[in-house]
Amino acid sequence: MKFPTIHVSKTVSVFGVMIVALLLSAWWIGEDRTQNGNGTTIEEAQEEARSWITQESPTYLFDGSDLQLEEERVIEEGKSYEFAFLFISSSAGYGDRADEMVAQVITPHVTRVVVTNGVVVSAITDNVYSELEEKMIEQEAQQEEVTGVAVSKTMIVRVFFGKEGSEEVYAVERVIPATLAVAGASMRELLQGPNERETAKGYFTSVPKGVELRNLFIENGVAYADFSKELQANVAGSARVLAIQNQIVQTLFQFSTVQSVVISVDGVAEGILQP
Repeated sequence: MKFPTIHVSKTVSVFGVMIVALLLSAWWIGEDRTQNGNGTTIEEAQEEARSWITQESPTYLFDGSDLQLEEERVIEEGKSYEFAFLFISSSAGYGDRADEMVAQVITPHVTRVVVTNGVVVSAITDNVYSELEEKMIEQEAQQEEVTGVAVSKTMIVRVFFGKEGSEEVYAVERVIPATLAVAGASMRELLQGPNERETAKGYFTSVPKGVELRNLFIENGVAYADFSKELQANVAGSARVLAIQNQIVQTLFQFSTVQSVVISVDGVAEGILQP
């Protein structure tokens, strides 16, 4: 190992000798850490990831809160690490939504951050939004599918269910086969109701069993969703009617192309879901 050259005069003071010793010690530690692959500790990388989310992540900066570390993983010791952070948004969507009409609904998110050599090189929220590039990943994959190049076989959508002890509806993520008809696919996931894992966490649906999606299309910012007659079969009470409406509307509001929703049954929208 070659030591750095440090010139010290014969008349150097004791204080000067101490300074030189400290410099040599600091250099030795730095050299030792580099040779042993400990250039960046996992604690340092975690702090960098946390700071980046709170100071630069568009989705978190817009309306995020309650940031919590969920998981950490060593990719390459001393160099690269991955962290999963949980946080809550007060509205649906991703990125800076200041110019968008967004649904005011509590939405949980997971952002996975990769830190390499002390720098954030990747930050993906819910596997669909790149915080660094400020764009939806799924949209890019869908466009490539249209051109005949399949990039991703799956995608993540959110469906909204009720939860025990609350009158609000909450987002639950579902992994589905990649499709261009993503709004219709998310609505069919909603109609399936909570799975066993979600039920165990207290989620439930107010949508009656057996409801089928007849048709769904989006035009000029309006989503027209037509359902089978089971949607309003034996549905009574304003609370349940409102809950059904919220589940459908919030599930569709996750898409930036949707600003309003029209619900119909067998093609008839007037008088539908009235308490």
